[in-house]
Parts: sequence; C-alpha cells; structure tokens
Amino acid sequence: LILGLGGSVMPTALLAIDAEMHIDTVELDPAVLKVARSHFGYREDARLHSHVADARVFVRQQRRAKAQYDLVLIDAFDKDYIPEHLLTREFLQQVQSLLTPSGVLAANTFATGKLARHEAATYQAVFGQLYQVDMDGGNRILLAGRNALPPLAKFPGAFGILELKEGGVLPVTLRNVEAKLPVANLQLPAANAHRF
Repeated sequence: LILGLGGSVMPTALLAIDAEMHIDTVELDPAVLKVARSHFGYREDARLHSHVADARVFVRQQRRAKAQYDLVLIDAFDKDYIPEHLLTREFLQQVQSLLTPSGVLAANTFATGKLARHEAATYQAVFGQLYQVDMDGGNRILLAGRNALPPLAKFPGAFGILELKEGGVLPVTLRNVEAKLPVANLQLPAANAHRF
C-alpha cells in the first residue's frame, strides 16, 4: 500500500524488484494521477491499482474490509508538511492494523521542522520500536513493524530493496529511536552485495 503517488517512483521501483507484487496506490489529487500517467509512464494493471481518495479514509475502508499489507509506504505531503490528519495516533493505529504480522511501515518525512520530533514520538507511541533513517537532503525515513524490527546490527541484510556493491556505504544515517542510540553512519561489510 502506497499512500501518496507523486511521480509514481515508488510503485515503479517496487515492481522492478518484484514484478508479481500487488500494489494499491492512494492519491488525493486526481491531477497528480493524471500527470503520473501522462509524464511518468505510470500504468495500472492487474497488479497495480490506483485509488483517488484521502489516505485516512482509504485506510479506514481497508481496515473494515480486513485487508492486510506486507508493506505500507507513507509518502504524502501537502504544501508545508505531511497532512496533520495523517500524523495522528489514531491514523497510525489504523495503518498498523493493516500490516501483516511481519509487515513493515516506511514513512518518508522531513528530518527537521517544528513537527519532526512530535511525529517521531507519535510513531513510537503506536509502534514501540522505531528506526529513523536520516537521508542526505533533509528527508528521513521512519521504519516500524507491526511486530519487532530486526536488531540494528542485522538490519541492512534483513530487507531487500537497495543493492550495494562491495565496500558500499549508504548515504544515510540510521538511528534506533527507541534505544536513543548515538547517530552513526551505517557501514556495510565489504563482502558480497547486501540488500537494504
């Protein structure tokens, strides 16, 4: 489930990883969906479904339908920040209920701003364990699981999204918010390619 379509980068990348993946995308603005189709080659098919709806309403409907997702990506922004109704404890609890037992939530957000600390605290209040990946350029990714995430030391090899070549270093900083670990660059071992 992808909340916020933008230029359709996320569904395109996920389908490149696994062409059999089934994805629901939710976009509030029909003009964004139109531009994704006309300028970015976004095409729905039997595996990729688009819904023009408010993310909160869609999540509530999916919850009533007892839908389950292995992965929920939140990438929804308005002109200033993430819409406030997508930052509430109630909304995040509803998203959590859509995750399978091993399901993961990844939220693209900002590393700074007046709501950044409160946002992380709200995620942590709902999910408990929370990892924060600070990206170059001011964004951060909040990672949480319906149940526990892998330990920080095992995290790079636990998810299969980004391949790194031998000796690779991720251009990110990974922090375990729950344990309030000091910030450190995540260095991967030089042996073989790793997936993150």
